[in-house]
Amino acid sequence: HVAAAQILFLDIPDSAAVDLAVTHAKSDPRTVRFSGLVNGVLRTLARSKQAELAAALAATDEAPKWFSDRLKAAYGVDKARQILAAHRHEAPVDFTIKSDPALWAERLGGIVLPTGTVRVEKLSASVTELPGFEDGAWWVQDAAASLPARLFGDIAGLRVADLCA
Repeated sequence: HVAAAQILFLDIPDSAAVDLAVTHAKSDPRTVRFSGLVNGVLRTLARSKQAELAAALAATDEAPKWFSDRLKAAYGVDKARQILAAHRHEAPVDFTIKSDPALWAERLGGIVLPTGTVRVEKLSASVTELPGFEDGAWWVQDAAASLPARLFGDIAGLRVADLCA
């Protein structure tokens, strides 16, 4: 299941997912004889992943059946479809900036929110590849998560524990 999920949904090379699954199958005496089967099934899946992915998503309303069923029971079919459609869109990423939010909004391609948080609708690269990451000029933090600390006002020189997980 893990290798299939890696092939269908994650940004992992197909060959790496197949190799890891086959290596795992070979590492257990109870499954070593199935390593060829694992290899064949996963390579076939990788070759036809676009068709398989479309079929899998169509069968589940693009969500696990249990989740889709709960949404439909709670909100009705139409509202459940709207909720599932909303889940297909990538959420914006919010950055808390150490200093000069306007400068970082320009560098990251975002906007400064009233809280001083910089919101980027679509990232140009992975977070670790963005300018300022290595220097610690900013960190990813949802705008709402920063609101409680802002309610304290000026906390310069004080110790504040962020207990969010």
